[in-house]
Amino acid sequence: MLPLPSPIAAYMQAVQANDTTAALHCFAPRAHVHDDGQHYSGRDEIGAWLTRTQQATPFTQEVTHAEPGTDETVVTLRVTGDFPGSPLCLRAHFRLDGGLIHDLRIHG
Repeated sequence: MLPLPSPIAAYMQAVQANDTTAALHCFAPRAHVHDDGQHYSGRDEIGAWLTRTQQATPFTQEVTHAEPGTDETVVTLRVTGDFPGSPLCLRAHFRLDGGLIHDLRIHG
């Protein structure tokens, strides 16, 4: 895996391992996620999103590029699964606060 800030690396490893609990611990309590036109706020909604996403269509992801920045880290992912258009190339924009993910925006 490409070098990433530790909370992002931990999140990526947890998602790859289908470990929703570990992935959720990478987020700040009042974090926000924007994915597929939907917005999720706080750990309860983000946890439900993580669970729903993995259960609906199991997938694997590979980090193909990372652009660490001062305010934001952009990670390019190759996502493969049993869904139309697989594999997909997605860009995940992470903002950190206090060593945790504060904002995650996923775009196709």
